[in-house]
Amino acid sequence: MLRPMIRPTLRHLARCLPCITLLAPAIASANTQQETAPSEGEAPVEAAPSEPTYETPPAATASAAASMSSDMVERKRFRLTLGTEVMGLTYLNPVEVGTFTDKAPNTTIFGLGAARVGVNLPSTPLTTFEFGFGYLINEQLIVGVEVFLGGTTASSKGQNSEINGGSTVYYDYKNKTSAFGGGLIPYIHYIFTTEGPLRPFAEFRFGFGGVRNWNYSESQNAAGSSATRVVAESITPTVGLGGGVHLFLSDAVSLDLGLTFDYMAPYQRPVKTTIENPDGDTTTNANADYQKSSNAFNLGFPLGISIWM
Repeated sequence: MLRPMIRPTLRHLARCLPCITLLAPAIASANTQQETAPSEGEAPVEAAPSEPTYETPPAATASAAASMSSDMVERKRFRLTLGTEVMGLTYLNPVEVGTFTDKAPNTTIFGLGAARVGVNLPSTPLTTFEFGFGYLINEQLIVGVEVFLGGTTASSKGQNSEINGGSTVYYDYKNKTSAFGGGLIPYIHYIFTTEGPLRPFAEFRFGFGGVRNWNYSESQNAAGSSATRVVAESITPTVGLGGGVHLFLSDAVSLDLGLTFDYMAPYQRPVKTTIENPDGDTTTNANADYQKSSNAFNLGFPLGISIWM
């Protein structure tokens, strides 16, 4: 008798199961609210407000990153330099009066470091090297000083001819000239840009140089042989302009290429003259004042390296 009743009941339960499944989340939510609801006489608990969130603008983020990057790169304050002229062209024009006028004809000198410190040696360039120190007022403006040191030695020999008793007689001669000098050149240096590996610059400089010359000449003639030693000095005020480019190989090292134009005004004086002959040596001290010997113009192509600290 129960069997006919059980079967319809099971069919009804099977049909209700999907409905129960759909209502399960709502029932669970109602139970949760009932559990958290305040009891009688109890104040309702308010949820704490959430803190507002702010998004950092992209521009501000980039600015902060650039500032951090700039702080990480230490600012350079000093510049150390070492260099010379790979080529130099100097024109010497003697003045109308002066002790050395007859010994300094119009002369063009071409070579390595030609006459950078004002030596007056026709066809004999004075090879110089430069050491410098500079202080960076900011990233583009530098004030500093360069010290030049250099020297040269030149020799020549040949024969002079004389008519003696109707015949030509040849006598040997030889000359040797040495010079050593230096210069002190303060400068103002401006770099046009601080970005990229190639950074063009311009420069103004002024100062002076000094050179001491030693000349030895030996000759023969019918009366015998003789030799003469002459010592002379020169002081050369200098003013000039320059320009070029720094090629930065790294953050602290650059290769410097440039072009310079300088005006120089050498002032010279003889120091002493010694004549050597078989009868004995005769030395004459000149005790002369410095006299302007020439106007000089120098076009140079310097090459150097800079250390930035």
